[in-house]
Amino acid sequence: MPVRWDGDQQWEGDKQSAAPAVFGPEYSGFETEDAVQTAYLPCERVGPRDREANIELRQDGDQRVVMLAYSSLEALIRGCGEAQPWLAVPVNRISQVEQDTGAEIVLWDLDLPSEARRQGDSKEDR
Repeated sequence: MPVRWDGDQQWEGDKQSAAPAVFGPEYSGFETEDAVQTAYLPCERVGPRDREANIELRQDGDQRVVMLAYSSLEALIRGCGEAQPWLAVPVNRISQVEQDTGAEIVLWDLDLPSEARRQGDSKEDR
């Protein structure tokens, strides 16, 4: 029996009915084994007309070029501060990004000292 709204907040027909599936399970919001994990990378601030973002690279005490990566947005904010611009990248692409940027090493979930964090909107804030 079809379901019909009668205007008085009463349903007629089978209340167990549902519309046919329109979206697949990838839209359900539930994690699956095949779900893509996301890494968050500090980057330079970009504007609405920018087509590219520059990932921030740093040097460690051994003068190696370091790319920072964070396992969650919360970890990035904790490690870099709230003023840090970021971009999200699938975890399985981190090695390629490391190679493309010329980074020698990726450090995960690093807490930067306060003097190394961005303080505002300027690209020079570090």
